[in-house]
Amino acid sequence: MNAERVRADVKKCLVMIAMAAAVTGFAAGYPNYALNCEVFASSIELPKYPADLAVDGVAATRWSSGKTDDEWITLDLGTPRRIGRIVLNWERSAGMRYAVQLSDDNEHYTDVFTEEDGKLGAYRVIDIRPRTARYVRVDCRERLTDYGFSLWEVEVYPPVQNLAFRCRMRASGALPDNLPPLASDGMAGTGWIVAAGTKPQWIMLELGSVRTAGKIVLNWGKTAAKKYTVEISEDGKNFSSVYKQADGKAGETRTITFAPKRFGFVRVTCEEPAAGEEYGLDEIEVYAK
Repeated sequence: MNAERVRADVKKCLVMIAMAAAVTGFAAGYPNYALNCEVFASSIELPKYPADLAVDGVAATRWSSGKTDDEWITLDLGTPRRIGRIVLNWERSAGMRYAVQLSDDNEHYTDVFTEEDGKLGAYRVIDIRPRTARYVRVDCRERLTDYGFSLWEVEVYPPVQNLAFRCRMRASGALPDNLPPLASDGMAGTGWIVAAGTKPQWIMLELGSVRTAGKIVLNWGKTAAKKYTVEISEDGKNFSSVYKQADGKAGETRTITFAPKRFGFVRVTCEEPAAGEEYGLDEIEVYAK
């Protein structure tokens, strides 16, 4: 094998490792216990939608069940794990009624979360009271559509302190290789970037539920915002400002503390770049205190 081929293979491996770390959060100290674990399901819609695609770390592949209610998908983590956060990335064919269950023996299950009003394409970040279990089951009870139940990905993590970790991100725009989810993946080397343009640009974090917190940390990239505002909201519509900056610096980490408040959304609105013609936020973090 020639030197160029070796270098190409090494580069490919490094890219794959970086991608896996971004998906699992392992580099941030939060391993995804579900990644490539053994998985079983009550049924599959077609051979191209097997259960293991729900734990492959790829958000573009999925498990899909038969077109009936009362289906399930079970993850065997291989060994008992201390669990605190579970992420369900539903395809449009989501569950209207379902439960997340834990078990030590794959026979006796306990509900740790129930949903009675699921939404199409829902992205659910579920924090539970930490407990140890080997098996995680999504018990799909009632469908939202005429199709089966379909999950892009199921992720299982230990208890987390950073409430923003792996939460859904949206933005006014983004460069193709720097999409909003990279700002909550737990990786310092990845992030959201958008062209500054002539109008303010924003990125918004959805915590998944209303939480009480009093600290937000912004890890800015090389293309930071000089002038920006940080706002919070309970409903994603009515926002109140908790911080304004008029002299931000590229590459800085800005820790914002305030009296604990209840909110489910954080929006950072960028009005003037610190350098160049782009805004770049590597990571946003939210803590109770």
